[in-house]
Amino acid sequence: MTHQAVVDESPFMSFLAPQIRDWQEDQIEIALQARPEFCNRSGVLHGGVIAAILDHVGGMCGLYSDDPERQRHCVTLNLNVNYVGQAKDGLLIATGQRIRGGRKIFFARMQLTTESGDILATGTGVFRYRSGSET
Repeated sequence: MTHQAVVDESPFMSFLAPQIRDWQEDQIEIALQARPEFCNRSGVLHGGVIAAILDHVGGMCGLYSDDPERQRHCVTLNLNVNYVGQAKDGLLIATGQRIRGGRKIFFARMQLTTESGDILATGTGVFRYRSGSET
C-alpha cells in the first residue's frame, strides 16, 4: 500500500482528493484543487472544508511511518482554526507540522495557502494516537 492509498482510504478525504506532495517524520504537505462543491453560498471556500483540511494535515503529520503497510491512526482532541483569507478556486496547499508530543498525545501547527502563497487559514491541533499507533 502506498502513502497516498492510506489517505484515499477515508471516504471523506477521497471526496476532497488531496494529493501528498511530501510526507516525512513530523511533517506533511498536500495539494488539492478547489472545486465549486467546496464553496459556500457566497462562492468562496467553505470554512468547514478549510477546517477539515487543516484537521487532516494536523493528524497526518504525526502518523508518518516509513512502512506504508504499517498504518498509524489518531483522533482529534482539539482543533483551532484562524480564517485569514478567502479563495474561490485554484490549487490549495496545506501543511502540517508536529511540534511536540509524547507517547499518546501530540501537538501540531497547520497552514492552508493558495498556490501563490496567500494564507487562507492557520490552525493548531491536539491529537491522540489510537491504541497500537503510539510507536
